[in-house]
Amino acid sequence: DIQPVVGSDSLAKVMAYRPITYLPIDLDGAVAPGIGRHTGMIADEVELIDPTLVDGVVDDPDGYQSVNYAGVIPDLVQAFQGLVGRLDAAGL
Repeated sequence: DIQPVVGSDSLAKVMAYRPITYLPIDLDGAVAPGIGRHTGMIADEVELIDPTLVDGVVDDPDGYQSVNYAGVIPDLVQAFQGLVGRLDAAGL
């Protein structure tokens, strides 16, 4: 059952995301050695914008959450299409 994404303000959602860099930690809470900085978003913040993009709320007894970054792509595409439509309408 495939349906188009409608009624969503994808640009507002994309603008609300706060990209960050961070050092990953291991299960003991220590910085994982030799991995380096990662780029991402904080799951708690993403959950406030779109709860469907956050996994692990119920599944992980330790309370760890993760962001489904692939799920952000449709919003990015729709936001981009909307911006291109605005530019076209403005003759730019």
